[in-house]
Amino acid sequence: MNIKAAKEKIYILGAGNQARETLGFYRDLGRFDEVNGLIEENCKKEGHMIDGKKVMDASIIASLGKDAVFIGAIGSPLRKRWIKGDF
Repeated sequence: MNIKAAKEKIYILGAGNQARETLGFYRDLGRFDEVNGLIEENCKKEGHMIDGKKVMDASIIASLGKDAVFIGAIGSPLRKRWIKGDF
């Protein structure tokens, strides 16, 4: 597995159990601080914190810049359009 050593602006797509597992993965790698937050579609918990990371609405995606890295952490196949990039 090749993981970049450079600091990145990482955002996790999703805010459920998969997102918590993904946060744990980044914590175990020592890269937890690179995760800037979790992004949820039609977010009803905007501003809520999960393991110290802010939950944000998907409407923020366009404003994050080209250097943002998105990690899919969505367990439901009903939301597959996010993985396909059909925001």
